[in-house]
Amino acid sequence: SLLPSQNNNKANNNYNENNKLIMYCGGRIQAERVGNMILLFPERFHAGKTSWGVVGPCPTGPIFVWLILCTASYFVVKRAVLVIGPITTFICCAFYVISTFNLLNVVLRDPGICFYKEIPEDVPANEAKKWMWNDRCSVYLPPGGRYCSHCDVCIEEYDHFCAWMGTTIGKKNMKQFTIFNAVWLIYLFYFYFWMVVGQFASKDSESKD
Repeated sequence: SLLPSQNNNKANNNYNENNKLIMYCGGRIQAERVGNMILLFPERFHAGKTSWGVVGPCPTGPIFVWLILCTASYFVVKRAVLVIGPITTFICCAFYVISTFNLLNVVLRDPGICFYKEIPEDVPANEAKKWMWNDRCSVYLPPGGRYCSHCDVCIEEYDHFCAWMGTTIGKKNMKQFTIFNAVWLIYLFYFYFWMVVGQFASKDSESKD
């Protein structure tokens, strides 16, 4: 609905009731639970100083992806060291580091959690009409926003929930998600076309000579 519901207090309270502080290291680190997500640096996050440190509800997904990346890179780098040479070894190690960084950049980045209790004043009047009130989250949703049942929060420009990343893909992490996929695909193509096909072709040409 466009306006807040007056008859669904239970649904309205669910979002706020889940916002609880979680203590780590004897209270030295205070994280905040928002729905099924955890803000590791809530003060900096709410102050707009960082969009990092937001953990999704399925951390096993990205851990599994990283283990696959580690295992594959081990065999790739081993082949580069034993068969090809130092330049290829360096390039493969660089791909591994860049892939790991971009994985973390997706997994720990705010996907676009909505906290709009009011429609921002800088939104044009014709656009403001498209904003909708969400009873489950007790917030206003901009066009393209949607409630994610996995994360139990409302996300701006919701795209999908990715179990491999362990979080929702939305407005604020879509770019990072695209970059991560591009990097590991380039890594894969590099391994296949240069380290496998290219090396076999080189050996064939040497044997003919």
